[in-house]
Amino acid sequence: MLMAVYIYHILLPFTLYQAVQDTGEKLMAESNIMPEEIQTRLQNLASNWDELKQQASNRGRKLEDSLAYQQFAASVEEEEAWITEKQHLLAGEDYGDSLAAVQVGMEVTSQLWSIARLKIKQILVHE
Repeated sequence: MLMAVYIYHILLPFTLYQAVQDTGEKLMAESNIMPEEIQTRLQNLASNWDELKQQASNRGRKLEDSLAYQQFAASVEEEEAWITEKQHLLAGEDYGDSLAAVQVGMEVTSQLWSIARLKIKQILVHE
């Protein structure tokens, strides 16, 4: 998909631009019909093309920055949802009414701490 967009929006127009440049240079070399006009128009075309490339580059950088932020925001939302879910689980007042229920509750709490430690390690590795 990205390659098709690149070909359609960058490569194809550049090929057309280059063809116009080549035609103008050929006209100037092979004839005396308005060489100053052709030269001026080719210079303007080159200037406009350079400006367009700069704008495309700036937009690409801004889109990359936006993508990075959106990925960050999605990660934050995912972590917040996980934390909220675990807070509700841990906030309950049911500590078990039997030895088996207490042991299950302790195991769940232990697993949550293990998961939390893994998440912290993942965060530290990615920094």
